[in-house]
Amino acid sequence: MKAFTTLFMKEFKHLFNNPMGYLFCSMLPATLAYFLFWQNSGLNIFVNGTSDLRLFFRLAPFLLAVFVPLLAMRAWAEEMRQGTMEWLLSMPLPHTTLVWAKFLAPFTAILITLAATLTFPYTLVQLGDLDLGPVLSGYIGLLLFSATALAFSLWISSMTRHQVVAFLFSFLIFSFFAFFENSPLNLNFRLQQMASGLLDLKDLVYFLSLTLFFLFMSIQFLGQARHSGFLSSWKPYKLTRILFVAGIFIALNAAVNYTNLRVDFTRNGIYTLSPSTKEVCAHLDEETHLKLFFSSNLPPQFQPVLAFIERLAAEYEAHGKGKFQVQKLNPDLDEAARREALSYGVVETAGNVTQKSRVETVKIWFGMVLTQGERKVVFPTMQDIPNLEYDLTAALLKLNHTTQKKVLLAGSMPPSPLGHDPENDMKPMLLELQKQYNLEHGRIVPDKIVPFEHADALITWGVREFSENQLKELDAFIQSGKPVLLFTSGVSIQLPELTARELPKDPADALFEHYGFEVGRNLVSDNSCQRIQSSTNSRLQREYPVFPMVSRLLDGFPLNFKPVETLQTMTLPWCSTVTPLSNDQTQTLLQSSKQAWLQERVFDLNPDTLPGPTSFNVYPMGVLVSGVFDPYFDSTQKSTDNTVKMVVIGSNEILGQYQNPSSLAFIANTLGFWCSDMDLSDIDRRENAFVPLPANLTYETKRTYQWITLLTGPLFFALWGIGFYARRRTVNYGAHTQKRANT
Repeated sequence: MKAFTTLFMKEFKHLFNNPMGYLFCSMLPATLAYFLFWQNSGLNIFVNGTSDLRLFFRLAPFLLAVFVPLLAMRAWAEEMRQGTMEWLLSMPLPHTTLVWAKFLAPFTAILITLAATLTFPYTLVQLGDLDLGPVLSGYIGLLLFSATALAFSLWISSMTRHQVVAFLFSFLIFSFFAFFENSPLNLNFRLQQMASGLLDLKDLVYFLSLTLFFLFMSIQFLGQARHSGFLSSWKPYKLTRILFVAGIFIALNAAVNYTNLRVDFTRNGIYTLSPSTKEVCAHLDEETHLKLFFSSNLPPQFQPVLAFIERLAAEYEAHGKGKFQVQKLNPDLDEAARREALSYGVVETAGNVTQKSRVETVKIWFGMVLTQGERKVVFPTMQDIPNLEYDLTAALLKLNHTTQKKVLLAGSMPPSPLGHDPENDMKPMLLELQKQYNLEHGRIVPDKIVPFEHADALITWGVREFSENQLKELDAFIQSGKPVLLFTSGVSIQLPELTARELPKDPADALFEHYGFEVGRNLVSDNSCQRIQSSTNSRLQREYPVFPMVSRLLDGFPLNFKPVETLQTMTLPWCSTVTPLSNDQTQTLLQSSKQAWLQERVFDLNPDTLPGPTSFNVYPMGVLVSGVFDPYFDSTQKSTDNTVKMVVIGSNEILGQYQNPSSLAFIANTLGFWCSDMDLSDIDRRENAFVPLPANLTYETKRTYQWITLLTGPLFFALWGIGFYARRRTVNYGAHTQKRANT
């Protein structure tokens, strides 16, 4: 152990014997800080406005692929060049000790260098609401990635006496296998999975087995490198040993692939089945089959998706108590499976694959079907699965219940302000709600009564266009105690003029006041807002204050209402204030940040000429109405004692497809909470993972943290270098003084 410690300290000090070592190590955190916090590009965290480090974990591996080979290139090559290899090998130490000392010394330097980047998560913790779980698993992934790159580079260095050759071969070969999409190693994909917050035993074993194998190769090659070439004295028995060890590692990885042991580091357990899903699986009425139709020649970009689907399906099967079964079918190899897929409506889809430096389009099977008896839900293609657990569980509920709740969508249909067809704008919402409900459309036109009473829930907008009789129908439906989602504004948007006009008072206002809220003739502007594409540069985005973004970080969800518990943000385009008039039955559900202001009377929607604030305040933009009310239109009729269930939001445009998808999640969660036998709002969705940085960050605050992230690494290594040289000078001076005293 003493010999190992001596060798380790010798190698570690050798890395920092001159100022170039400190300068070199300080460059990695400084470069990352420049790209992530300074450069005005899509990599900039402040430009993206998100409180996460995904961009850091995407960029860091590419820099480490250069940094690590540079750090390791002289490990063995320098010994050969200086002629000290024979002396080193003649020491009474096993080769294993030499290799581990050569490995752990630069790995410690890498560990210290990555520690200098901890100012990045510190910055986001101070400024936003950073989920530290994915940060921890991501750093574990970076260390494992670096260890594999270092072990590989040491092996390459043991084959040559030329440092530049060692670096070039290490960098080029490792980068090819680590980042090329067709690579069998695919290290970067496994690292990104860790950075997303999922620590899988398969990935840990994969990284560790590769690292140990390359270290083993260094031990075997140690002493073989000579001026005449490392194969000149090769022994056949060593080749047998290498093949045997490689076989062990391959068998180990193959065995681990059959396990499903993993740890979900995310705050809300994104990769863990929700309690709702587990309950649905445990109470299936009939035997349910999930049939996966996948080709064996899937392009590399689809392999991670397939792995995720198979892993999730295995969890459903485990909680199904024998009633949920998974079948994997390959229509390319099985004609019966092909006919079955076609009968369900699953068809071949196109995928791009790179072969011999050419991009080719191939036909693949990539879909699945959920069946229960004669009933089925078909997923024709699985190329995009933003919310697979939610979709699967909703499909299970649909199969498990022969009757579905009916949701009526009723509203006037004027031309859309954005120039889109209104029904096309609402298509994403319709596709989402059709997974659980029977949808019916009720186009509101003058003098036409749309019967509401047969519906189980109502989504309505454009209420100011309703006639008196239509408002009576709405009042009666509200009195029935069935859920109502009402979207209404106090202004009319005028595009393409990029302006708006104040709507006059109408009968709907009296109905609103009766139920305890008032819709203002204004538009809320907020510094916490949606970004839109810049009119001058299509690659850049700019803030658009009249698309206020409700943020949990800025107390935008003041009410404890289950459908919004998992939401982090929600965009309300061109939204008017919705002010509660009674605190007991009408409560604020959604509100702006503290840096919001109003446009009144004169409205300008042009992003280049939007009027700025004269004062800031918090404005309510959505309310929850819950309580017992008397009917508004029939004052002689007494209350039905049904509790009113109504959500009111001051925007007519929230149903469009161009908005933050959290708005869609809000609608689905609210209907699920009030209508469904099983509430699915606790299933975490991809859009819920978006956590924005506060919109009120000042230039001075950003600049302060920019300097902190940029200078911490260089200052740390500079102070370390100064301390090291000062200590060495003191030791040398003491030795010199002692020598003079002895003479």
